[in-house]
Amino acid sequence: MADERFEVGIVGASGLAGRDLLRLLGDRGFPGGRPRLFGSPRTAGGALEDDEAGVQGTIELLRPGCFNGLDVVFFTAGPAIAERHVPDAVGSGALVVETSSYFRFQQGVPLVVPEVNAADLAVVGSQGVVACPSAVTTALAVVLGPLVAAFSLRRVVAATYQGAAGAGTRALHHLVRDSVALLSGQGDRRDQPSTAFDCVPLVGGQLASGASGYEVRLRAELQKVLGDAMPPLAVTAVRVPSFIGSGIALSIESAGPMTATRVAEVLRPAPGVFLHGADEGAFVTLRGVAGSSATHVGRLRDDPTVPHGVQCWVAVDAVVKGRALNAVQIGELLVRNRG
Repeated sequence: MADERFEVGIVGASGLAGRDLLRLLGDRGFPGGRPRLFGSPRTAGGALEDDEAGVQGTIELLRPGCFNGLDVVFFTAGPAIAERHVPDAVGSGALVVETSSYFRFQQGVPLVVPEVNAADLAVVGSQGVVACPSAVTTALAVVLGPLVAAFSLRRVVAATYQGAAGAGTRALHHLVRDSVALLSGQGDRRDQPSTAFDCVPLVGGQLASGASGYEVRLRAELQKVLGDAMPPLAVTAVRVPSFIGSGIALSIESAGPMTATRVAEVLRPAPGVFLHGADEGAFVTLRGVAGSSATHVGRLRDDPTVPHGVQCWVAVDAVVKGRALNAVQIGELLVRNRG
């Protein structure tokens, strides 16, 4: 399809992921003209501005029929918006890339991390929708994907350190507000749990098993991305007082020979991975990863407690790679396949 005939839309353009997605479309030379931007009655009619690029466009009202003439629509709003408006976008003939949780487990909708399972885009079919996993699932898939192809992994233990942005713009604003309140001596409202200067070892509601709903969904998402190669995964998800970054402490055990040196050889050329060296301090923090498109791996070392084990630290910008870039990469593949 010629560039001049290719039309793109972004739903939730004024949010964190929407803004990064719009920037990435331009930076990566996504084919087509300037994307059309859609928002709620609260944001519609306003101009979306960028400090470097200036005015990016005027936000249109999200309403029935607004997607006519579009080829690809990126949804970066919440599940309620996806449930209500994605069918309209598909009905208008557009392919949809959706970043919320709404479509992740729906039959016939592929859940895609392009570095790992781009082949699943072949089954987009009549649904016309591709779903993106959560940011932590995406980071795990980018790291574990090449490892399950190289080793017989028998167990993975993950402890996540998830910043506020992974829970959306509102959670980010709450962290800012609560941090300012505590620093101003206004006290801590115990009726409203907050991660300001604290860690909460529960992401999502707790189930009867003791696991959280998020931990169960994370395993299910990774299973859908990795397929039969998925190793047994034990995970503890923790919300931490970070703004943008999310981290994962990984312990990986193989049924056969596996060393940190060999894992480094596998990960170094892996798509999307930035492998930090073995020198002291060769890792990235949650604050340091902000703005990066890579999935960072550091502190790679042998695990002395098992015969074939490796430990490492993984960090990712939950908005850039965790949502926006993953969606843009999917869009690029859809355009290539369609053309």
